[in-house]
Amino acid sequence: MATKKSSKGFSNSLVKKLVLFNSTAAVDNVANKSNQRISNDATLAAGELLRLFVVEARNRASLLAECEQEGEAMMAATKSGKNQISIRSDHVTQVAAELLMDFS
Repeated sequence: MATKKSSKGFSNSLVKKLVLFNSTAAVDNVANKSNQRISNDATLAAGELLRLFVVEARNRASLLAECEQEGEAMMAATKSGKNQISIRSDHVTQVAAELLMDFS
């Protein structure tokens, strides 16, 4: 069975698993987890929110990496001609708190 992707984003089955996992993890005493359902429209909406979150995280981390790269180039007073910006995990970590507050 082929899984559909929600408009250039995550597959619907992954979004369903993430939403249902989060909702069951929040409740300690869930008697029957199989009763929980999510509609296709809700899956598409949640998938779009996840896509926007990831795109925004990439944009903010990219901006931070670019500023850091320019700062290092100014300190070294040399330009290597690189046009690529390398986003590291510490860039994402630095923007994570602000990003979570903006999306909450």
